[in-house]
Amino acid sequence: MIAAIVAAGFYRHAAAPFTARDVILIADFLNTTGDAAFDGTLKQALAVQLEQSPFLNIFPEDRIREALRFMERSPDERVTQTVAREICQREGLKAVLNGSIAAIGSHFAVALDAVNCSTGEYLAREQREAGSQELVLQELGKAASSLRKRLGESLASLQKFDAPIEKATTTSLEALRPFTEGRRLNSAGAFRQAIPFLQRSVELDSNFALGYYLLGTAYGNSGQRSLAIENLTKAYELRDRASELEKLSITAYYQYSVLRDLNNASDTYQFLLQTYPRDYPAHHLLGNVYVELGRFEDGLTQHLEAVRLRPSSALSREAVSLGYIQLNRFEEAKAVIDKAFEDKIQYPAMHRRLYVIAFIRGDRHGIQQEIDWAKANPDSAATISLAQVQGAIFFGRTREGQGLRSEAPQGNETIDRWSVLSPLQRALFGIPPIAHFKPGLADLEAMGYFNDPAQTMKLIDEAKTTAPQNTLVNFVEIPVAKAALEIHMGNGARAVELLNTSRPYERGSLAVPYTRGLAYLQTRSGHEAAAEFQKIIANRGVAGLDVLYPLSYLGLARANALTGDLPKARKAYQDFFALWKDADSDIPILIQAKQDYAKLH
Repeated sequence: MIAAIVAAGFYRHAAAPFTARDVILIADFLNTTGDAAFDGTLKQALAVQLEQSPFLNIFPEDRIREALRFMERSPDERVTQTVAREICQREGLKAVLNGSIAAIGSHFAVALDAVNCSTGEYLAREQREAGSQELVLQELGKAASSLRKRLGESLASLQKFDAPIEKATTTSLEALRPFTEGRRLNSAGAFRQAIPFLQRSVELDSNFALGYYLLGTAYGNSGQRSLAIENLTKAYELRDRASELEKLSITAYYQYSVLRDLNNASDTYQFLLQTYPRDYPAHHLLGNVYVELGRFEDGLTQHLEAVRLRPSSALSREAVSLGYIQLNRFEEAKAVIDKAFEDKIQYPAMHRRLYVIAFIRGDRHGIQQEIDWAKANPDSAATISLAQVQGAIFFGRTREGQGLRSEAPQGNETIDRWSVLSPLQRALFGIPPIAHFKPGLADLEAMGYFNDPAQTMKLIDEAKTTAPQNTLVNFVEIPVAKAALEIHMGNGARAVELLNTSRPYERGSLAVPYTRGLAYLQTRSGHEAAAEFQKIIANRGVAGLDVLYPLSYLGLARANALTGDLPKARKAYQDFFALWKDADSDIPILIQAKQDYAKLH
């Protein structure tokens, strides 16, 4: 009895110093059963179980791999108790959580030990016995719950954020094995390699919500949107079979990626972060949501926090760079990527950012560096090849763009002369749609600019069915399409009115101020039109390679002409002609601009 009292007193005393600010590292399990089914899976299950705790601060797996590299060890090395403690001490963490499983006849003993990195003292210990392999995960979950209490987590927190381990992950140890490898690959950015493992995990457990969620994100990051939607929808349907953290993560990402309901996604991520302020994915994804809403400062704040939490994340480093570009802070944007390369963190999209920065600055050497990189890295070259095509179109050089587009057949006279242009670019340039063009929902704005009321209204009706909650479709693309039709009909004032609902989103959707500028030109409101085109010109980093940037100089010229300020009008025309000095001479909007400029003189 005395021994029991002393032990209980020891745990209360030892657990007290552990706070929500302290970080704990999970070591690989010591498996002495000889059963490979437990290799890796128990650590993964334990991590998912503990991650639902708002109290515990788990050291991320990719930070462990990064620490191993600094220790000149293989990043794939097993993190034994000895290695874990060394990482813990080097990183200044509080504790290591060691796990073990051993066979006792036909039963299994599962043990968890939380050890102070500096002193080697036990902060908490738990042991459970499972009567069969099928019950190991259940007993591991119970041990984890008890350990959380011993480490100092409140009863209220445990009652609210302690879903059983089989609900937080899966009841199937067999399904957990491929999930563990798929999650590791997904976290490392190897999305295509992760897909077969995650696919196998949901085949083995058709109710595995977290498995479907990660499979959906892997498909999405691989550019396979239809499969992403299918699996993310399945995860959302099964969200009640997940922990509170995963339920919120699944819901927010479903709102963001499938429904495209950016406002509700923003609210859900903010709610998630109130409980889990250290959740790296939520910070990164909330940053992405803010960027799409045109809230660039807020997006940058979230992405900077994501980098603080996960310094090795190439995705977040690249997002920070984009944030600085969108705020016209080009030197800082380049410095972020240079630092990432220095830290041996690579991501193809970073090279696109460098290309855009060089393009904006007129830095031919910087542009050539990225072209050379693409030639040396053919598997990742598409991002630079596309940027080259867009850059050519930006300057009105569509023939050059056609030649740069590697997939475009060469020497075939039946190919449409302007096929390198998107439908919206054709409409903006005054070029008719391609023969037998079958518009989709993505072409809403283009059909308005093409002055095709029937197709525009057909797509709007389609949007009501297929994208009823899509923020940008409903508050940007539909109003722009309708406004463009009104401009064609001579109803500029009505067009301006239709675009009022788009104001909260126009900073990131340049078609809104551009279309409003055209509407004001039609109503002969020169000062108002000039202000709209100036918004685009001032947002150079947002415009990037978008043709709306050079076309806005033309709009500004016409606006200044309306106000009677002919010197400013001439200057704006000259700025446009300077950008399009090598443009194809047969582009209708250029022909018209030259005629208007001649009349101005």
